[in-house]
Amino acid sequence: MKLQLNARRLIPWVFVLLSATSAVNLVLGGRDYLLLYASLGQLQFTISRMTLQGAIANQTSILVEVGADNPVDYGGLRPMLVNISTHFVSGNSSLFDRIPVTRSWMINQTLAPHMMTVWTFAVTLNSQDATSLSVFSNTHNGFVTAKTFFVVTVSSLLDMVTGTPSFYEENQSITLT
Repeated sequence: MKLQLNARRLIPWVFVLLSATSAVNLVLGGRDYLLLYASLGQLQFTISRMTLQGAIANQTSILVEVGADNPVDYGGLRPMLVNISTHFVSGNSSLFDRIPVTRSWMINQTLAPHMMTVWTFAVTLNSQDATSLSVFSNTHNGFVTAKTFFVVTVSSLLDMVTGTPSFYEENQSITLT
């Protein structure tokens, strides 16, 4: 009989313990979603530098430095793909404005919280485009601006719920060095 009395007292305590555990789990899950949405809203991508390298027709490339700033305490965002489309201007002249130079790169790297992450990509130009860019740059004494449109595809926990990743689009003008 004494065993039944302890079992009667144990059942409510087990229920209270399970309820408390479920509440803590719910609070932690809710916090993750709040941080996720805050991070998605504050995440920024920029092109910090574009550098013309090797002004030789067969070995010319443009190095593109892309930065991601995640100012929130959430580390579950993964940039997956970067698409860049660019043309060059100097004064009233432009190069590749009708058919811009476009490239894509796969990243698949998780962003750390409160960190700036930087990637450097190489855009290798064919000999005709390399010659055109070299002549354009020399004609304008190296004062060339790259007008760039880029899209970064970011994967997160929401992909499972919504079925689509997040996209960050930016137009940016940067001096070609």
